[in-house]
Amino acid sequence: NSIDGAGILSVYAGYTSGLPNVEDIEDFDLAQGSTVLSADGTELASFAVEDRREISFEQIPQVIRDAQVAAEDQSFWNNPCVDFRSIVRAFLQNFQAGETVSGASTICQQLVRMRLFSADLMADPDRQVERKIKEAILALRLDGRYTGEEGKQRILEMYMNQSYYGNNAYGIWAAANAYFGKDLTSDAREDRLTVSEAALLAGLVRAPSRLDPSTEAVEEERDGRTVYVVPPRAQAMVVRDYVLDQMLESEFISQQQYDEAVAEEIMLAPPRSNRYRAPHFVYAVRREANELLQGEDLLDTGGLRIHTTLDHRGYQVVAEKWARI
Repeated sequence: NSIDGAGILSVYAGYTSGLPNVEDIEDFDLAQGSTVLSADGTELASFAVEDRREISFEQIPQVIRDAQVAAEDQSFWNNPCVDFRSIVRAFLQNFQAGETVSGASTICQQLVRMRLFSADLMADPDRQVERKIKEAILALRLDGRYTGEEGKQRILEMYMNQSYYGNNAYGIWAAANAYFGKDLTSDAREDRLTVSEAALLAGLVRAPSRLDPSTEAVEEERDGRTVYVVPPRAQAMVVRDYVLDQMLESEFISQQQYDEAVAEEIMLAPPRSNRYRAPHFVYAVRREANELLQGEDLLDTGGLRIHTTLDHRGYQVVAEKWARI
């Protein structure tokens, strides 16, 4: 028995040796684009390597928090950052299928993977077992560092600001804005996500490029305007329905809410244009900022808000006048 114990300790030591510090989880640099604003507050341009706006846990609507937990980790609020029951279930399902058909990574494990693992470890298929073991060890350490409900809130906040949702949308704010033209930090009625929209967004993190609903949306003319409808058989809609099932099972929504959400037609915001408002002025602002900041990198990653003196309304009047000439 002592030999077996020594062997287990030796294996454990081998996997824990050289592990990154879980304290570094918050040192991850989230690249945020900079915004150029006119004097009246009109957004003229956004400079970004990644389309992302980091928001607090309180700013993330309850409906999308619930949808994300239902989609990725139903026992999130109660598990120790590792769901041992799901691990056993996934192992049995994968063993019976002879291939990987089910995962068991909690939200904590996914956050560890995204923020603490090197590209070499993630890209090497021969190190998959090593990665899963290290992932679980670090997730348990994460649970020890972020305790109680407030700790889990911080973990979920980091995860939802970190995750990629497809369509060049990094983080949940960018996802809601890219797909539905909604601002999650706004209290306006038109910026509120429906249950159906929240479920669709939450499901995208599984395979964002493959599930991106904008690639399957159908352009239609209705009442004199162009709308972009996601067909019911689109992959994103299939996953949306799965997430809604999970939300109902977790009692995040009622049967009536579920029925309404399943029946809801999903319409996306118009495709985003990269064209700037007042483009010549914006380019001049960028050149000036480049001089002040000793380079342009910070413009694309620093999350700056650049307030200018341009009267956008006056600019529009002049621009329209020249367009008529």
